Amino acid sequence: MKTPGFTLIAVLALALGIGGSTTIFSSINALLLRPMPLIQDQDRLVFVSQYFTKLPDQDAGTAFPDYLEFKKQVTTLEGLAAIQPATFIITGGDKPERYLGGQISAEAFSFLGVQPILGRQFRPEEDQLNAPPVVLVGYDVWQNHFGGDRSVVGKTATINGKQATIIGVMPKGWRFPEICDLWMPLQLNEKDSPRGNFFLDCIGKLKKGVTITQARAEMEAISRRIAADHPNTNAGSSVHVKPFREELVKNFRTLTLLVMGAVLFVHLIACANVANLLLARGATRAKEIAIRLALGASRSQIVQQLLSESFVLGIAGSALGLIVAVWGVDLMLTALPTEIPFWIRFDFDWRVFFFAIGIGALSSVIFGLFPALQSSRPHLVDVLKDGGRSGAGGVKGQRTRSSLVVAEVALALILLIGAGLMMRSFMTLQHTDIGADPSNTLTFRVGLPETQFPEKEMPGRFFEQLIPS
Repeated sequence: MKTPGFTLIAVLALALGIGGSTTIFSSINALLLRPMPLIQDQDRLVFVSQYFTKLPDQDAGTAFPDYLEFKKQVTTLEGLAAIQPATFIITGGDKPERYLGGQISAEAFSFLGVQPILGRQFRPEEDQLNAPPVVLVGYDVWQNHFGGDRSVVGKTATINGKQATIIGVMPKGWRFPEICDLWMPLQLNEKDSPRGNFFLDCIGKLKKGVTITQARAEMEAISRRIAADHPNTNAGSSVHVKPFREELVKNFRTLTLLVMGAVLFVHLIACANVANLLLARGATRAKEIAIRLALGASRSQIVQQLLSESFVLGIAGSALGLIVAVWGVDLMLTALPTEIPFWIRFDFDWRVFFFAIGIGALSSVIFGLFPALQSSRPHLVDVLKDGGRSGAGGVKGQRTRSSLVVAEVALALILLIGAGLMMRSFMTLQHTDIGADPSNTLTFRVGLPETQFPEKEMPGRFFEQLIPS
């Protein structure tokens, strides 16, 4: 309160560092830490995909006949579900409406532990190829397309040109596996989806007490038997069994952690700045501290007092940093080019709150300890003399401040080099010849109903006629 200018500058510097760190931590929390909504026992979920040993890092998907054999033979999994992404077009209203969705095996939602808020789940017999079409609708579709009508269960809707019976409405926020609004049974057969056609995404659930290593070993053994029985399509193939959450975030994990490291470097620079401010302020408080020592205060008591003052600055910085982080998360979300998966939620929870408070408290020690130690050992005789001008530690204080400046420059240089290399890589990618001119080019999806295009050759002929027009 006596030095509002100093306090304001210190709190603002900390708030920027803590706010940036908390913003990026909210991404780490959403991607890696926060439980996925509505899914039970999610630590037991695994992603299953076939691959070829020549390309061990590339998932090929799973062939439908192989999925059936995995499902029949596996004993370490409580369930194994197959999902095929799909585009659904609902007609019959004022205009057609297009939704992303999935064709999913009947038992999937049951072992994931989610129940419809209206109606029922799929039944096993509805997975059969010639079973009457049924559909589960998402909460948003129910609200926007069907007006939240609670009697919608049992009614029919024209989806991809077929009359499908609505059997249930899924809970609000459920868009599994990422961005889906409608779900229909898988309804595949081996004739139309032969062995060697790897296209399904598979999700399994470990039995209680079974480790992922055990499940991987069993699935690999089954894969070897399939490859031996069907060498023409499966020679050199094996199977990946990975934690489901790990597979979902594999494209973002490393980048997010790198950004977090860069932001923490910025925060350390802010701490070094505040430490320098405290050292400079300690010089003006040298006489006050000398009097306290002369009156009998111990050095540890002086250090505790100065650290508690730093702690107040740190907590104030955390409080303001949380406000900065709220703004930062909103800015980050508006900058995202696509819709994010349903399970990624950036709203603040107790992890983000305690991170902000924790990093503020830790920062108090980082920027407050050296100035407190330096200020707690003034030259008593010189300082107490009238006109004494000895600062907080004299030559040692100057060395400490110089060391902090060197640390700031070093951290800034590392960030500058990293940013420069990233910009250079980005510019190189921008000027890479991709064999085509992408300027003034748009991309979009076109859904063609199977009832109007029943033969495999018909979609190709449709686009051949569409493009020249």
